[in-house]
Amino acid sequence: MFDVVQYLQSHNIKKIRVNVDKIQACCPFHDDKNPSLSINTSKLLWYCFGCGEGGHLSSFIARLDNIPLKLAKEKLGFPINTGCLKGSRQDLSVNLMYEIFQKGERRFVPKFLVDKGITEDDMERFNIRVMLDSAKIFLENKRYINLFGWVLFGFYDWQNKFVGFSARYVSSKNKIFWQPSIIARKFLWGEWLLEDKDKVVLVEGIFDAIFLHKNKIPSLALSGTNLNDTKINRLMERGIKNIFIFLDPDAEIKAKVMSNRLNLLGIKSSIIKANSDPDELKPDQINNLREIYENGLKKDLTRL
Repeated sequence: MFDVVQYLQSHNIKKIRVNVDKIQACCPFHDDKNPSLSINTSKLLWYCFGCGEGGHLSSFIARLDNIPLKLAKEKLGFPINTGCLKGSRQDLSVNLMYEIFQKGERRFVPKFLVDKGITEDDMERFNIRVMLDSAKIFLENKRYINLFGWVLFGFYDWQNKFVGFSARYVSSKNKIFWQPSIIARKFLWGEWLLEDKDKVVLVEGIFDAIFLHKNKIPSLALSGTNLNDTKINRLMERGIKNIFIFLDPDAEIKAKVMSNRLNLLGIKSSIIKANSDPDELKPDQINNLREIYENGLKKDLTRL
């Protein structure tokens, strides 16, 4: 069941008062000092005595979360199964994944992507799609994947050929669920963006890579911390000779192991350390990282 109070709290709504099936709070749509928002949880209706806005609770959620009304209704009555990819993603062929990906919307940017700094132009440049329609994908043995509301991150290889996607979903409780497809274990996200570079910054997550690309620092995402033989071979085949390893602060040991392994294989590597994740760098740190990248490998370890 959708928890209205918890939802309001997650959005920092002020002065929440609960009386059986009635909720009062400050309206988030205008400068409300005294609680003028009224919500009837049994009838799923809302009305603001201050600004005069109101209607079905789904319209309130759609407006506050900046999502389509259809997705807001899905949140209220039909929670999306966040584990729907588990056990079935291995059955998806590249052709089927491409068919799914093509149905995704690139002109709509969900709130959690906006919070990550993603724009409509970024949706196109970085091959990001949102599933708003035709989300039920049927497989063998009467199984299906319901991707409604999921965000898909397209994977393209060095030749800009589609090879699959990974998916992410934000639940009504504001928790992020990450479901990497088998493609994420075979390819590096961002391969098609590198052009003719022989050096790259290696990061964990796709958002890390997007953030660095937007700051003109070529990068690839591992989709985790596993640099397996398949990914190393892809780097060598591409002619990558210098790698800056920039993992999250809690992956220091894995970064050292990764660097030693690359060096043994003849690929020069250096570790970049910071007190935050790559997509949370401050402007001066970004400038330092860009300078380090442009000047090439100088040290085994550099702190931003």
